[in-house]
Amino acid sequence: MLLGLVLTGCIQPNSDFPGLSNGQCPDVTQTIQSEFRSSGKKRKVQVVLPDAPQEGMGLIFGFHGLNPASADPITKTTADNDMARHANERNLMFLVPEALPTSLALLGDFLLWGILGDEEEDLVLVDDLLICATNTWSIDEDAVAVWGHSGGALWTSLLTMARPDVFSSATEWSGGSDVTLGLPGLQGPWVNYIGAPNIPYFLSTAGDADVWPDPSAAVLDFQASTSSLEDQLVADGITTARCEHNLGHYIVPTSQWEFSLDWMTLNRRGEASPYADGTLPLPSECALSGP
Repeated sequence: MLLGLVLTGCIQPNSDFPGLSNGQCPDVTQTIQSEFRSSGKKRKVQVVLPDAPQEGMGLIFGFHGLNPASADPITKTTADNDMARHANERNLMFLVPEALPTSLALLGDFLLWGILGDEEEDLVLVDDLLICATNTWSIDEDAVAVWGHSGGALWTSLLTMARPDVFSSATEWSGGSDVTLGLPGLQGPWVNYIGAPNIPYFLSTAGDADVWPDPSAAVLDFQASTSSLEDQLVADGITTARCEHNLGHYIVPTSQWEFSLDWMTLNRRGEASPYADGTLPLPSECALSGP
């Protein structure tokens, strides 16, 4: 179903779209980093649009990993993944929001998604952004995908479970579920698997060394958390692709990112995955999971 009209230049930060938590939208009419209020807090989002948007745009949410509170991860994420080019080539809208600052025991203040039992404000943020995008542009609601890296990938797991009717596919680099942390008072488990929507998941890790913050002081094992998610998705009959690379936790391989754009645009909500029967190829370091 297609909603909205191309209303370039018409939307203002204060909007009357029903359901918005603060009655506000960011500027989603152009490629820009924008601020607005959601759940009473100031939030940032990087918007990336095609130069000439066409009817029925795909929409992709992207979620950065853990970053120092002083960082600007959404600018870096957008540039590093060449989103402007992909937006033009594939008629895609990207929304890359910034997480809220959170204090972690012994480590300090970081930008972290709501994966520690504090998910509500970030869930509402996604709801607000979806309302703003679909009421401003002609968005193909069966082509709304989500991806994340590290903490953003864990958030992707939680988000898709919490909003099972929204997304058409999920892509995770170093994510998973059922996470335990080596931090006092925060051991977990967190992001517990409660059953995922029947959408295809693309899961990638950096092998046995995929830990955070580094192998000498491992607080979180992403190989274990990804395997936990993978096993439960497969048990539930959900199309799942698993990849491994040896480039380290902080790297998203270019070849896999390029492939993920196919994954996120060819998989559509409510339809069988074109990858499920093995007809469409996966990268050489990837395979479909299954018994």
